[in-house]
Amino acid sequence: MNAYYWLNEWYRTHHADTSSYKHLMGYWTRYGGGNESALQFILQYRDGDPYQCSTHLRERIGTATVLVLHMSDDLHYLDFLEYNGCRPHPLAFVGRIESPNLICAPRDFRMLPTAKQTIAEDLVKRGKDTRVVMHRGTCVQAGDRSVFGPAVDTLYYNHVLHKTIYRNPAVMDSINTVFEIGTGTGFLLCSIVRALRGTGIRVLASDVNPRALEVARANIERTIAESHGSTDMQAPLVSLRLDAQSLNAMADGSVDLLLSNPPYIPTYRQDYAANPYEGTHVLEDLLVGSGPRVLSARGIIVMLFSSLTAHAVKQYLRQSPLVAMSLAAPLRVPLDLREINNDPRWVRLLQRQHGLEVDLTSTHYMFWHTLQMIMLCHPQNRLFRDSMGRDGTQWMDPSDVLAPLSTPTKAVAV
Repeated sequence: MNAYYWLNEWYRTHHADTSSYKHLMGYWTRYGGGNESALQFILQYRDGDPYQCSTHLRERIGTATVLVLHMSDDLHYLDFLEYNGCRPHPLAFVGRIESPNLICAPRDFRMLPTAKQTIAEDLVKRGKDTRVVMHRGTCVQAGDRSVFGPAVDTLYYNHVLHKTIYRNPAVMDSINTVFEIGTGTGFLLCSIVRALRGTGIRVLASDVNPRALEVARANIERTIAESHGSTDMQAPLVSLRLDAQSLNAMADGSVDLLLSNPPYIPTYRQDYAANPYEGTHVLEDLLVGSGPRVLSARGIIVMLFSSLTAHAVKQYLRQSPLVAMSLAAPLRVPLDLREINNDPRWVRLLQRQHGLEVDLTSTHYMFWHTLQMIMLCHPQNRLFRDSMGRDGTQWMDPSDVLAPLSTPTKAVAV
C-alpha cells in the first residue's frame, strides 16, 4: 500500500492535471496479485486524493514522528499511517481497521497483521502527545492529554454535516456567523471553514478548557491559511472565548449556525470542575434558554446527543420553541472510559436511569450507547424546513427522540 501511496505522490507531482486513479489501477492489475486490501486502498482515489491534506503535514509537524489517523468518508474504515518528516516520502501506511468502534482504540488493533500491531501500539503511545486526525478533507493536530477529541462522535458529526448541511444551498448561503459550544480541538470549525472558504464568515467558539482554545486556534488558523492561501478570498474572522456561559453574552438573532456536541455522560458528581462529562445544563440552554434567542430568523442548531441524555433532550424539546429534524441514522458506539469502568456506582446509575447498554456478547466492549444528530430551527423558518425535508429526512415529535434505537445497529447512512 505504501508503494501505491508513493506512486500517487509521484503522479500528483509530475502530472497534477490528471487523476492518478487509472494509473494506480493499471499497476494493481499487472502486479497486485489480486490483493483485495490494496484494491480497496486504490479505490479511495476514485473521486480524488483522500490524503490531500497530508501535503501540509511537513509544514505543520516538521521532522517529528507522528501518528496519522485517516477515517474514511462514510466511517467504514480507519487507516493508521506513520508520518516521519526525516524520510523523502514521510507518510507510510501501517494498516486499516474495518468498521472501527472508536478512534485510537488498542482493542481494535486485532484486525491488523501481528507485525503491524506493534507499530500501531507504539504510534498510539506517541499519539498521546501528538497525533493528526483526517476526515473528509479536514485535518487537525491533536493529542494534548487535557483536550478531548477528535473522537468517533466528532467524525460522525462531520460526516452528517457533509451529507446534509453542506449539500443544502439554502442553508449554506445564509451562514454569516458560526458559533460552537465546547470546540475542543476545533475540528468541526475547521470543517466549516473549508466548506465556506472565501465567504468571510465569523467563526466564534467557546470552551471551559484554556488549553483547548489554544489547540483550536492553532488548527483553525492553519486551516484558514491552507484553504485561502495567497488568494484574494475573504478570510474568516475568528474569536474564541474561555467561558462556560458564552452563549448568554451573544446578541439576539446573531447566530446563523450553532454547533454543539456537549458532554453526554451523566454522573452523580455535582461540582462541574470535577465533572467534565455531563452536559445537561448545555442541552437546557441550547433548547430552552439562550439557543432560541440567539438564532437569527434563518438560523439553525445542529446538535449531537447520546441515548444517555435522551430523556433530558425529550424533556427540553417539549419546552422548546424550536422544532427538530433528525439528520441521520443513529450510530451505536462503545462507552469505554477508565473512570466509568472503575466506578461501580457510576455504572449502576447509567444502567438504571440513563439506558446504558450492557452487551455481554461483545468480545472487547461491555458498555454501549447510541449517538443521534438533530437540527433545530424556529417554526416560522419555512425555507430550511422545506428544503431539508426534500432529502427524505423527517421532522420529529419530541416523543420520537431516539425512538429508532430499539434495534442495536451501527448505521451512519443519511
